[in-house]
Amino acid sequence: MRNYLIALAFPRRPSHLGAYRLLICLVGCPLNLGLAPPAVSCRGFAIPIRTAIWKVAAQPEPLAESSLAKEQGLEAMIVAAPRLLSDEWMLIGRQEDTGFGGRIDLLAIAPDGSLVLIELKRDRTPREVVAQSLDYAAWVERLRAEDIAAIYGRFAPARSLAQDFRNRFGQDLDEETLNQSHQIIIVAAS
Repeated sequence: MRNYLIALAFPRRPSHLGAYRLLICLVGCPLNLGLAPPAVSCRGFAIPIRTAIWKVAAQPEPLAESSLAKEQGLEAMIVAAPRLLSDEWMLIGRQEDTGFGGRIDLLAIAPDGSLVLIELKRDRTPREVVAQSLDYAAWVERLRAEDIAAIYGRFAPARSLAQDFRNRFGQDLDEETLNQSHQIIIVAAS
């Protein structure tokens, strides 16, 4: 297994960009791009102003930047390894028609039964991304338990959402709390 070093430079105080704190994480996989382990808290600091990923070796080398040619490549990576986004979600849908003239990229469910709308974006303006995501969120909000089960049936044919939820999260799926809230996650690649 190759080791990679991720370094994030944070300003010590958001108002003072001249002084930096360096957060260094050692990870075992180049696809683990969470960039900060869950135990690390930035304590209200600003977003990293510089991010670098380094291959660990006697002479460390920065990993070359690359881009994805299509959103579908990013989608395929996430479907193959959903933990790229979160350890807490289970994917339940992919490329679902919203009835708003579009298709959501991915749909996931959290242990509390909330739905997670995952939109993958490339080369769009922020205003378009937010507007589209809000349209899709309005669709997600109206999904009933049977709709969600049907979406999962298309995503994982011959599988049971209730059984797979129990296997994944160690608890029963409560239809009363299913989709009581939802999140919008935008994953951007350029």
